[in-house]
Amino acid sequence: MPPGAEGLVVRDDWQGNRSPYKNPDARGAIAGLSLAHGPGHIFRAIYEATACGTRHILDDASDHGLGVERIFWAVAAPSRLCGSRFTLTSSKAHPSRT
Repeated sequence: MPPGAEGLVVRDDWQGNRSPYKNPDARGAIAGLSLAHGPGHIFRAIYEATACGTRHILDDASDHGLGVERIFWAVAAPSRLCGSRFTLTSSKAHPSRT
């Protein structure tokens, strides 16, 4: 699945937003969904939304003097999801600071 999920956009505030915007009433959304999109598009769009949200939190922390040198995370996911194979790697989908 190419970056950008072919125009599918996700806002990942499913349980409100705690950082950097404090809004417990915020809600998530999936925009741009059409019949041309499949499960892989949705998975990729959610993955990208999570990565960009994390980048936003880290930038905000940095702006307030908190340095983050390394991030560690683990993912346990099946190789097949809804009949599609995913070969995403976190380093390719997580936005850089450039």
